[in-house]
Amino acid sequence: VKACRLGTPAGRLAGVPNLQAFTKWWGPNPHSQIVTFPLNRGRDIFIFATTPQDTWHLESWTTQGSVQELREQYADFHPDARALLEACDEVLKTALYERDPMPAWTDGRMTLLGDAAHPMLPFMAQGAGMAIEDAVVLARHLEGVDAAGLPAALTRYQDARRERTSRIQLGSRGNQWLREGGNADWVYGYDAWAVPLGAPAATA
Repeated sequence: VKACRLGTPAGRLAGVPNLQAFTKWWGPNPHSQIVTFPLNRGRDIFIFATTPQDTWHLESWTTQGSVQELREQYADFHPDARALLEACDEVLKTALYERDPMPAWTDGRMTLLGDAAHPMLPFMAQGAGMAIEDAVVLARHLEGVDAAGLPAALTRYQDARRERTSRIQLGSRGNQWLREGGNADWVYGYDAWAVPLGAPAATA
């Protein structure tokens, strides 16, 4: 997936609605979208647009892209969405990579959390949130554990987090969350400090 980042003064977008709110335009496939939100107390508008791309060979967050090419890729979008791109003079592009959920990310006394364990596309804006939840649940599983109990505690942490992080990882890839409305409590109502800890993992 190719991600494009643009910005423009809000004054260039007279007549475009909802500039002072987080706004998302979904495209015909999960990898086509435009997201906007205000910066600098509403004086500027940040634009994040993605398009499908199979290969990528550049390691950079500051590679210059083509605004005209991006406009052509969004030629079938709503006029208000196209107006966002018409107001921009330049674009930076980078790659977003898809990864399948891993069945395990713990091995003995070693474990992972956050993007190292479950890298996800940013389409639900939950990557950092999952890392924070991981850290809390991991800390709770390690409380009072001695060195001998560490491998089992790390496995319990992994097992406690795997279903939720996999669901959000796949949901981010599908990019349909809240497109038709719905209840977001299962994402935002999760309390990592209160969720029941997993039962001790089976040991040989």
